[in-house]
Amino acid sequence: MSSLTTTARLIQTTLGLDVRCYDTQDQLLLSLNDPARTTPHRPHFPQLTTITHLTHYTDGWRLSYLIVPLTNGTCVVGPFTTTALTSQVVTTVLAQNHLTVSEQHQLTQLYDALPMLSAAEVQATGTVVATLWHYPPLTTSCQTLTVPLPTLSNPLPAIDSPRLIEQNYRTEAQLMATISAGDTAGISEYFRPMTATLTLFQNRLPNQPLRSCKNMCLVSNTINRIAARQGGVHPAYLDRLSEKYARLVEQQHTIAGLKKLTVAMLTDYTQLVKDHATTGYSPLIKRAVDYVQLHLGHPLRVNDIATTLNASPTYLSRRFKAETGQTLTAFVHAQRIHSAQVYLLNTTTTVTEIALLVGFPDLASLTKQFKALTGQTPSDYRKHPQFQPRD
Repeated sequence: MSSLTTTARLIQTTLGLDVRCYDTQDQLLLSLNDPARTTPHRPHFPQLTTITHLTHYTDGWRLSYLIVPLTNGTCVVGPFTTTALTSQVVTTVLAQNHLTVSEQHQLTQLYDALPMLSAAEVQATGTVVATLWHYPPLTTSCQTLTVPLPTLSNPLPAIDSPRLIEQNYRTEAQLMATISAGDTAGISEYFRPMTATLTLFQNRLPNQPLRSCKNMCLVSNTINRIAARQGGVHPAYLDRLSEKYARLVEQQHTIAGLKKLTVAMLTDYTQLVKDHATTGYSPLIKRAVDYVQLHLGHPLRVNDIATTLNASPTYLSRRFKAETGQTLTAFVHAQRIHSAQVYLLNTTTTVTEIALLVGFPDLASLTKQFKALTGQTPSDYRKHPQFQPRD
């Protein structure tokens, strides 16, 4: 293995950041990256040969990189973030890069997977990277020393009694039923029991309380995902949320942080069921609803949806109206208006940009449908909303 690869792998393994190495002609020589952090675009950097000092560079997607000039090329470390990327930031990035709400989940998923570094951490990371490149590490062997465990004179007592185990399973079943029902009010009753479970199980792995609690959170993530699926949520939504929390669990450094994450997890899975469950619909209409919600930012015509679902437009329209009480076109408009309401109340994105984000071809179309549904124009609603959309 070359010294270039050795140093690059050391940086990636130690810092948990992707590493790219370029030659003096800005041609890529080596790329070590985490597939979970795949960017929605090909990373674009300034002309690397013109950079002569350690540089912190942020691109148009709010992704940050450290650029380190080398003797025979350049090393780029990242991406990472330096600020909390709120829904306002995500919306702005989508608009600036001419994307729609349909790509919001992918971009949010990427941001969630990235480490966030403070200014001091960026400087320290840059110093470490620059030092490693200018003083290549020695190849050394590492011995392993194991301290023998003391012999126990008595066996360990059983931690869980049968009665406690039965109670835990009853609570789990009740919790899953609450999530499956999308009961956002009732789920709060499980915040205290579920966070207490982390304290109870933190000694499952000897001398590793944080790892024990992380394992329990990962188990909870799986249970919540199964419950939401039983509640009728499309797997695409579940996959995004499940991956998000799997990463967030591993990024936590304290048990207190894991307890807060447990509460957020319960809330989000229950809200997901409330917002996106299609229980009670026939398979065809379930697929139609899921398709609309997953492609909201793209053109959605009844004929195109019917073709995708291998159904005739007439039959699909008739079944949709019979099962939902509204036409498919009205449903599409309602979903887009709801998304627009969320953006209007929670971001400073312009109304025109919001129209394009949620799938309307122009501002006039959004205004017409918005006023028909709410009785207000988008601008009036932003100033004086007459009713709040669900989160």
